[in-house]
Amino acid sequence: MSGSGVEVGAALPAGFEPSGIDHHAGRDEFVVVSDDGRVALLAPDGALRASFALAGDLEGVCVADPNLDRAYLLREKPEALLEVDLVTGFVLRTFDLVPTLGSPNQRGVEGVEFLADPLHPEGGTFLVASTYDGRVYELELPIASSAVSNQVVLLHSFQPTASNDLRGLDADTDAGVLYLAYSDPFPQVRVTQLDGTPLASFGLPQPQVPDGAAEGLARRGCDLVVALDRGGAAAASVLRFDGAAGHSACRTFEGDSAGLSALFGGTQNLTLDLGPASAGFAYAVLGSGSLGRLGPTPDGLVLPLSIDAYFLQTLGGVGAPFYAGFVGVLDAQGRATATVSAPPFTPQLSGLVGVRLVHAAVVVDPGSGWFVHASNAVPLTISF
Repeated sequence: MSGSGVEVGAALPAGFEPSGIDHHAGRDEFVVVSDDGRVALLAPDGALRASFALAGDLEGVCVADPNLDRAYLLREKPEALLEVDLVTGFVLRTFDLVPTLGSPNQRGVEGVEFLADPLHPEGGTFLVASTYDGRVYELELPIASSAVSNQVVLLHSFQPTASNDLRGLDADTDAGVLYLAYSDPFPQVRVTQLDGTPLASFGLPQPQVPDGAAEGLARRGCDLVVALDRGGAAAASVLRFDGAAGHSACRTFEGDSAGLSALFGGTQNLTLDLGPASAGFAYAVLGSGSLGRLGPTPDGLVLPLSIDAYFLQTLGGVGAPFYAGFVGVLDAQGRATATVSAPPFTPQLSGLVGVRLVHAAVVVDPGSGWFVHASNAVPLTISF
């Protein structure tokens, strides 16, 4: 990774000290936490969508289920994971980590990530990074089997490097890769297998204040976003490094808005871009009412959608007046556009207020008839 990154944290509130970050795929926004207990929700371009405050020193955040409006915030001293509703800002549950991970000095937990596993009864497990001993602890929490239990089960732990200055982590479960942020002896990201076996490393920009540190990591496609805590007297910094997370497929499908209004109408423009090598290939845009995992195809492609009524509707073909460009051929640049639109006062949308739809694209090589690409999903929320 080279360069100083693109700043996307300029809209964070004054005095915000980014100490953790994660990407919420279902909302397509970054959840950022601060040492003083504040939480901010940022659009991919850095626009501030919402913020709220909680009590305590927040050091990390992760999203376990992208279909739910919630996140898990890591609190230091006393150590705990807070299950938080991102719409209301309310704490739903507190998982006490002191009996399991409580450290005897000022150094403690600093990063958290969720390892999704569709075969696990809870949907996956949590990884918690500690600066007390530099270890990563894998924990099992009853987030799917119960709405009230706050039991914490320690599965195992490992130490990726000799350094104990481990500040943040992010996981690519499909590729079997961990990204770990360190600040000693200099800001850097270590890339390892899920068990901590080293793969690669690269440096990060030096913070502009002595106590500044790289404290959070998040991936969005193949872009890596780093939360830099530059200290309370300095401006907050969230840097996006394009194409840095090369172990994941890059995003090929993007939308220019996050929602439609049943009252005021609106349009979401969708852009599919595979590059000139895919010119002339056929594509189709499909949708569902939640993120899922369809596949893999014989070539290993996975479409991030679920089979439901909306999926079957888009599979059967959709068109005017609400949809355009959902089926077609990529142009000479390997690009295509599609739109979801509605005029003001659209009765058909009134029953969908509060619903979050997702769309993704599949691409077929007309010569062979094989699926050659499945894109990322793009969310669309219907509001008043």
